[in-house]
Amino acid sequence: MNKKNNYTKTLANEALNGLSLYLVGPHVVPQKKYVDGKVTDEITGYQVWCATREDNPFKIKFNAEDKPDLRELEIGDEVIFENLEAIQINNKIYFRATGIEKA
Repeated sequence: MNKKNNYTKTLANEALNGLSLYLVGPHVVPQKKYVDGKVTDEITGYQVWCATREDNPFKIKFNAEDKPDLRELEIGDEVIFENLEAIQINNKIYFRATGIEKA
């Protein structure tokens, strides 16, 4: 895979190689801002845990304005992420999206 300096849909497609994604965490996890090494109350984004049938679970990041709603989803549901993108940093791939729905 090519190293990228920004999030791209191409890298997300290459990394997942057509594999289906499944919800493995029941909650949306807020990400909070840190100032001087201390957590604040400011939410900077959210994370959702998912997995493929071939990989360990991993997180999909959402910006604060794109908070996902998991109320209609259950653990194990196959899901589709809207505008799924990935970035590679130090041989690790990180994902982000703007929405989630049941496949």
